[in-house]
Amino acid sequence: MSSLALAFDRFAYRMLLTVLSPLLLLVAWHRGANERGLWRFLRERFGFVQARHPRSIWVHAVSVGEVQAAATLLRALRREYAELPLVVTTGTATGAARARAILGEEALQSGAATVCFLPLDLPGCVDRFFARIRPCVALIVEKEIWPTLFRGCLERGITLVLASATLSPRSTDRYRRLWRLCGAHTRESLWVAAQSSVEAERFRRIGVPQECIAEVGNLKFDSTPLADAAASRLRLRAAYGVDAAAVPRAVVVAGSTYEAEESALLAAQAELAATGCDFLLVLAPRHPQRFEAVAARLTREGRHWLRRSQAASATTRAGSAAMPQVLLLDTLGELAEFYAMAEVAYVGGTLVAEVGGHNVLEPASLGVPMLAGPHGYNAPALYAALREAGGLVIVEDAEQLTRGLRAWLVDPAAAAEAGRAAQAFVAAHRGGLERLLRGVAPLIVAAKSRSASR
Repeated sequence: MSSLALAFDRFAYRMLLTVLSPLLLLVAWHRGANERGLWRFLRERFGFVQARHPRSIWVHAVSVGEVQAAATLLRALRREYAELPLVVTTGTATGAARARAILGEEALQSGAATVCFLPLDLPGCVDRFFARIRPCVALIVEKEIWPTLFRGCLERGITLVLASATLSPRSTDRYRRLWRLCGAHTRESLWVAAQSSVEAERFRRIGVPQECIAEVGNLKFDSTPLADAAASRLRLRAAYGVDAAAVPRAVVVAGSTYEAEESALLAAQAELAATGCDFLLVLAPRHPQRFEAVAARLTREGRHWLRRSQAASATTRAGSAAMPQVLLLDTLGELAEFYAMAEVAYVGGTLVAEVGGHNVLEPASLGVPMLAGPHGYNAPALYAALREAGGLVIVEDAEQLTRGLRAWLVDPAAAAEAGRAAQAFVAAHRGGLERLLRGVAPLIVAAKSRSASR
């Protein structure tokens, strides 16, 4: 591409983003910000973050799933580089809330850590953002590419790390066009720590130099296991009465679901209950703004249901008549605990073609067998490997979902064996965090040396 054509494409990108910015802000706001925080949200999206640091480590995780994947990384950076403030950016209010919970109030109040929204990818917004946080290294978790931010890192001598980096087959062509706008990075300015050899090859195809790419592993394998999962399981099963009847009920937890999947799950529950295969269905919709719509649907359909956000005492009465059919998980940060109480998990975003699937490693790490739809293209190799290991069954439609649930609920020994296979798969693939930290350490040391010499 000629320099003139490249300059024109960058200009066109900035103009398009400028025109679309009001819509992007509106969408982002609708997807989870709250009215009280509107002014802060807008200020930070335009680069006016409150923090001002002489030097920092910047980590970006776009939403709650990426923040959760980065949890062990954030804790390790706080531990290893306590002298450098940690700035975490995200694109959603739910992601920001999860980041604040991970970092802790003490670190946030002392200024050792800051959580804010990612600025718009426009020159003025990016300039203001960098002038305030002054990162020595930038770590972008999983799959975000922002040309103006990436060029800003290059121009300021900030080493850019794409941590636990992944690209889906569908996004490769789009990201190839974006990558041309990011600048000519070298090994000294860019390190792509790819999840696997498949992802490494995709980054090479979009234009990242081979010497900048390494296969490091998936951070989600190193997510901190739920502390005392057995105790969480017993506590929640007691709270919701699933073990109170003469024949304990099974629990199916459906995480990160969409409307079509909720329809399939509710239909499956009704069909199986008619044959005596009763279970508590825990529904965790993907987007918090859908909680009320799901609640209205459950009421409209005459389901006996409860909200997690309400007191659980009403569910502790013995006898199946007192037990809910559906528990709406309308809180954030608790999905792992509820996976721990489950006999079977369903991973959402997989019966919806345009979504591409969500995190299968969270239930797998807890030894819970999983069902998922055919659309796992966000991480196809991972879905395929878990299926091969025996911990995941792919269902093509609502009918197969019903059959898959029945198969494991009537054969708990087979379900338990599948759960053990899933857990063993996760254990065998840990180590990505350690490899990532080893690669990042010399970059931070070099950046600190450059800063001291100025």
